[in-house]
Amino acid sequence: MYKTKLQEVCQGNKWGLPKYSCIKDGPDHAPHFRASVYVNGVSFDSPSVSKSSKHALNEAAMLAFLHFASPDIQPVAEGADTEETHMSSIIPSNESDVKVGKQHKYKMQLQNYAQSKTLDPPLYSSKSEGPPHALQFQATVTIDGHSFDSLGHFRTLKEAEHVAARVALMSLSSDSFQEASFKMHLFIIDARLYKNLLQELAQSEGFTLPEYKTEKCGPPHMLTFFSTVEVEGEIFRGKGGKSHKLAEQNAAKVAYTAFVERKSTRCGDLTSGGSSEEEMLKCSPSPDPSKEFVKQAEETNGSDEEARAAFVEKWIQAHIQDSKTVIQKPILLSEFGKSSKSAGYSVAMRDNYFQSIYNTVYTCARTGGPCGGGLFWQLLAPGMDNFRDGYEVVLEESPSTASVIAQQSQKLSALES
Repeated sequence: MYKTKLQEVCQGNKWGLPKYSCIKDGPDHAPHFRASVYVNGVSFDSPSVSKSSKHALNEAAMLAFLHFASPDIQPVAEGADTEETHMSSIIPSNESDVKVGKQHKYKMQLQNYAQSKTLDPPLYSSKSEGPPHALQFQATVTIDGHSFDSLGHFRTLKEAEHVAARVALMSLSSDSFQEASFKMHLFIIDARLYKNLLQELAQSEGFTLPEYKTEKCGPPHMLTFFSTVEVEGEIFRGKGGKSHKLAEQNAAKVAYTAFVERKSTRCGDLTSGGSSEEEMLKCSPSPDPSKEFVKQAEETNGSDEEARAAFVEKWIQAHIQDSKTVIQKPILLSEFGKSSKSAGYSVAMRDNYFQSIYNTVYTCARTGGPCGGGLFWQLLAPGMDNFRDGYEVVLEESPSTASVIAQQSQKLSALES
């Protein structure tokens, strides 16, 4: 998981790809592994020995990802001379080099999270290993009945607690993301429709077609795009976006919303003036699709499984249609899953959910549609208990789910032949 995330960070910052190395120790019947990854002039070691090279590499990648994902880490300019730094934990072991605010940032964030959710304050515990002159610490933080361990051992207790708090925040944030994902994705889907809606409105009203102009600003690795759209001699400016296409959609949304509001106001004037029914119908504003989708999402929240499944199917079809007509690019359904923490959860329920989504993917691909596959959240290997968030799928523990995934993979693979 973290190897993929780290590679995305490198690509986003235009760095070279991560370079991994792995060392095997111990007898053949009981080997253990340590791994390192070199990223942008910095080397990161896995914090503890692992029973597999894959797990060791993932732990090293996790440390690197957490390091560079921090907002206070500045990327090194490409091509600049860099001095290699060696990292065996997320923060430096020399405490004098660490500002107090940074040292306690994640512990404070975790405490704020507990207060916002009306939970008891986080409770920290620790254990130490090694001789008195070279103690190493491991910490555990418990919040809302869940315990989170620091990954590996650290030279100070503060470091260990800092990492445990960070692991807890990542897991809790993941749960919050899953709760809000439907609504967030719906806004993203429908924001992409505004260029089409604006063009249809212009055609129906006899306006000149919209003309877009886009400018970009900021450093090469953090570009922001700003677009304007001109309709009937009037210019509308949208908010900044991370891509040229998104900036145009933002401008289109401003223009479309303005014209719809004016149309609605004109309808009110016609109503009070006793205008004809034909004029009134012509004035009726087009519905805002994003509001309609969000309304449906809220109505299905808490509904039975059948109602939610019907909504998910409609939601996926909206993605597919958007890919065909607006984005005109392939689509991959990602990060779907069923949480074992949900009310009424069962493995059979998860299997049916996966089966339904993969059937939709297969049907779309078989008929030449844009949907090319699906990636569920999240596949774990045995022993990765620290990464469990309720959505995990461990194939060795869930043969029925493994069978669903294998069958669907074979069906999709057969389409290529």
